[in-house]
Amino acid sequence: MEENVKESHEKSGVFSAIDVGTTKIVALVGRKNEEGRIEVLGMGDVDATGMAVGTVINASLATESIKKAVAHAREEAGCFPTCVVVGVAGRHVHSMTHSTGLNRQDSSQPISKDDLEQLEMGAHNAPISYGEKIIDVIPISYVIDNKETISNPEGVGPCHRIDANFNVVYGKIDDLNLLQQCIEGAGLTVGSVCLEPIASAKAVLSDEQRKNGVALIDIGGGTSDIAIFKDGKLRSVEIVSIAGNNITSDIAMSCDGMSFEVAESVKIGHGRAVADFAKDNVVLAYKTSSTDETKQLSIKRLAQIIQSRAEDIIDSAQFTIGTSPYGRDLPEVVVTGGGANLKDFTVLLKYKIAKKTSVKAPAEVVLYKAETLSNSRYSTAVGLLMRAAEIYEQEQQNQEIVEETPVEDPSAPVEEMEVVAVEEEKVEKKTKEHKKFGDRLRRGIDFIGKKLVDGLDMNDEN
Repeated sequence: MEENVKESHEKSGVFSAIDVGTTKIVALVGRKNEEGRIEVLGMGDVDATGMAVGTVINASLATESIKKAVAHAREEAGCFPTCVVVGVAGRHVHSMTHSTGLNRQDSSQPISKDDLEQLEMGAHNAPISYGEKIIDVIPISYVIDNKETISNPEGVGPCHRIDANFNVVYGKIDDLNLLQQCIEGAGLTVGSVCLEPIASAKAVLSDEQRKNGVALIDIGGGTSDIAIFKDGKLRSVEIVSIAGNNITSDIAMSCDGMSFEVAESVKIGHGRAVADFAKDNVVLAYKTSSTDETKQLSIKRLAQIIQSRAEDIIDSAQFTIGTSPYGRDLPEVVVTGGGANLKDFTVLLKYKIAKKTSVKAPAEVVLYKAETLSNSRYSTAVGLLMRAAEIYEQEQQNQEIVEETPVEDPSAPVEEMEVVAVEEEKVEKKTKEHKKFGDRLRRGIDFIGKKLVDGLDMNDEN
């Protein structure tokens, strides 16, 4: 019965995505409604186990977390397509710019899609460090005949040479294989992978922001993902190994006997990113993890701990942006992710960064009950589901093209007769040629034989 429901849903345009993060696993099932908006049919949001700094460290635990998230989403939606879009991040991910070129054989013809695909294949031959592989190749710009620089040259011509710049994203083979192993262990298949900062950008950035230039900082639990966009293209992506969990660890280590779990709860419930805004005379009580002893923590002290590490996160992101060749003179910085939900974080962000700044969530991008997903902690998951929708629509279009293409019936009598006639004509022609060659050969042999006989007769006379 469940398989029938699942099949019915998938035929009506259902797609799925999974965000495998350091602190949480989010599984989403969705489809597009009649208005063209993505409607979430089911959601699973569970605490992640077996993960650290964005990568899998215990495959069995991570697999179980994925199974739980998928089970919750399936129960709510009534189905869960097993071919999923999966987010990829972690400290092992980085990117580099790579250039390649193509001398065209027929320069009189406009630049074709095949030309661009050939250039992309060249980018896939970019240098790779040992133990790494290319995750994605993203076009940045094209130069036509060493003169004009454009973003999409398809249809441009005549053209003798195309040079292209690509953003090549790398990741460690072992980490990527381990993530795939966990997905498959949960009974799923990886239909496509998407860089998590690109997914987050889909959910929170506008086309105008990407065109004008923007740095996106996605602060998660284990890593902060930094993506730079300019002229509508992804220019750089880097992963910084400092994020929300570092704040939690600082709180736990600074407070005698406080566990990591209690520190996380205190951070979310009572923390703020600007210490000056915290009251001096307010304290909260907590119990130690070992002795169950009750202790107190000043709200002011809590804010000081949080602000110190929050500034480190922003400074690290700023350094990464500033050292990128594409990070100079960016007009805007946007921050998203669960780490950006801290109270007063926007104030601290504006104080630390001397340009237009904002904290954004994927509001009104998707439809879901009680606007649950309109929270910056779900930016990546929402972006992955948007990517899944794009892939599904592209597959549908390709299917329509295949169905509309007329297919010749190889068993048609007329076609078969024509083929036979052609084949018979070829055979007859070859037979005649062979016969002519044989006749010439026999005449040659007879002539040589006659000469030999005549020579023998003359010798006898002598």
